[in-house]
Amino acid sequence: MMATSLVGKNAGDKEKIIVGGLWSFDDSLIVIKEPEGKGDMHRMCFDRTEFWVQIHNAPLMCMTRDIWRFLRSNFSDVVDVDGSDSGSFPSNFLRVWVVIEIEKPLRRCLRVDVLGDGVELIVLLKYERLPSFCFRYGLIGHTIRECPDCLNGSVAKIREELFYGL
Repeated sequence: MMATSLVGKNAGDKEKIIVGGLWSFDDSLIVIKEPEGKGDMHRMCFDRTEFWVQIHNAPLMCMTRDIWRFLRSNFSDVVDVDGSDSGSFPSNFLRVWVVIEIEKPLRRCLRVDVLGDGVELIVLLKYERLPSFCFRYGLIGHTIRECPDCLNGSVAKIREELFYGL
């Protein structure tokens, strides 16, 4: 963990940096967080960040303002849904601003039972501006070439074991 101070002449600049979204350097994730209370560095947690996630193949009945209920049941923390204010959603997918626990594998899809009739649909998840991550385990923080389980073989050799593609 590296801590630094974001001090500027304008408080608005600091706010833009903190809420401005996903930050990275050299394709590695940088988590920026506002200190709480006294700002004790040892108590601060940098294990969550926010991503825009595209949800593809969602049923048309989910493309309404009621999408919040659907999403909250599948993501721990939904910050925003693109187009939810106007009720119009872009293109053929939903864009959702969600909090992701970066120490857990990324979800590739969701299984949803929209009508409650036992018939599940699979919707695909695509993460926008995703930094480097492991294609084998879906973990942010190391690449396939740095993965301890993949170091003994070539990427081509283990390609069929990569759950997240390549």
